[in-house]
Amino acid sequence: MAQANMPFYAIMLMLCMSVPVWAQEPARVLAALEYDEKSTSTLRYGDLRITLSNLPVASSSGNGHVDHYRLGVDAWYGKRPAFSMHLDHVDESPPYPDPTVKVMWLDRASAMPQVVFTYSDAVGQCCNNASIATMDATGHWHVIETGGLLLDFEYEFLDLNGDGTAELVSTWLYRYCLGLCGPSFRGVVVEKLIGRQLRDVTKAEQYRSFVRGRLRAEEDRNGPRGFEEDLHSNSFLWGWVPQKAMVGELSDAWRTMLADYDHSEANFPETLAEHLLSGRYITSQEKRQLDLLSASGTVRP
Repeated sequence: MAQANMPFYAIMLMLCMSVPVWAQEPARVLAALEYDEKSTSTLRYGDLRITLSNLPVASSSGNGHVDHYRLGVDAWYGKRPAFSMHLDHVDESPPYPDPTVKVMWLDRASAMPQVVFTYSDAVGQCCNNASIATMDATGHWHVIETGGLLLDFEYEFLDLNGDGTAELVSTWLYRYCLGLCGPSFRGVVVEKLIGRQLRDVTKAEQYRSFVRGRLRAEEDRNGPRGFEEDLHSNSFLWGWVPQKAMVGELSDAWRTMLADYDHSEANFPETLAEHLLSGRYITSQEKRQLDLLSASGTVRP
């Protein structure tokens, strides 16, 4: 307990120091392997040996022509093969950005740090990808695929709670079109590697401050006036309302939507509610509450 004569500023300092700092620090990279288009790159980390290469694959016709190229990560643990991660593509060099291999902790329950392979396959506007190799308790390695992001976005590996392991942070473009597409909303998803699974932890209380910070930054991207205008766009609300739901601000977002959405699409609230439920942003009980708000015509002041 603070002494009665302790200065006020000292008491406030103690209170501030007792609150954990929201880290948002980049993951600590234990070892990294950069791509070399002219040769195979090799990395050793303890008993783990990893190679990164981009090799021609001959045509099956037997005419000696190159059919395509294979960008690949191959690893050995001790003398045994551990895992392989490959991408087949038609170009002599892999698409931009250059692929990388990094060793970092994503799950401390594993006996070894994880190996993260990032690359782009550049099919249309997609994708920046990340593949994660992790070892289980029996010494077997498993590869987890992340799914891919639009080329405008990259996966971030951030230590969000200061525990020395990284969370996987991805940015998604939520787009809803009625005729012509309007403003879109960039939402954030936080995933945690647990064993052999990447689990969506965006709604977890310990990450709420981070997600809310990204939400506010997206709201401020075009300034206050721009944000007020965006609220009249159903394509913007399509992503904004789910992100608000993830940080416990669903009711406020729903009332704002009811007041500001483009009423030329009369059934938009019903469509949005189904989107929230099917995407698991809300529960069935929460959807019933939203239906009641819509039916009552309740909007924000």
